Amino acid sequence: MVSKRGESQLPLPPVERRSYGDFLLENADGGIDSWKAKINNNVVSGDLDFIKTSIDWWCDRKMILPQKEADTIIPPPRIRREIVIYRGFKIINDTGEKNGWYMLHKGKLLKGTKSAIEEQINLAIRRTRY
Repeated sequence: MVSKRGESQLPLPPVERRSYGDFLLENADGGIDSWKAKINNNVVSGDLDFIKTSIDWWCDRKMILPQKEADTIIPPPRIRREIVIYRGFKIINDTGEKNGWYMLHKGKLLKGTKSAIEEQINLAIRRTRY
């Protein structure tokens, strides 16, 4: 293929792009170890799992993960978000801690243990019945 200026133009290979969190991942040549992402103005390259681990590492610790240490890193355990519906109110725990429960009602935040929040809901319901 020749451009108007007489320069030959080869068709560019398709670039595969994905997003992970707020980061853009690119794979320009289609290889499995050819992924790149820009993390804090540093280009990190490698396989997709390493790039995702590096992004998680950056978000959690604000440190760039060295590639030679990537295989020795044990990822932190993921804490499952727990949601309980109690008498029509949604009580949420994002941390997995006993005292990590909260709920939002009419723009107000109520935090504490699950049983304490349930007691506050019961108290509020009793007040509205009279």
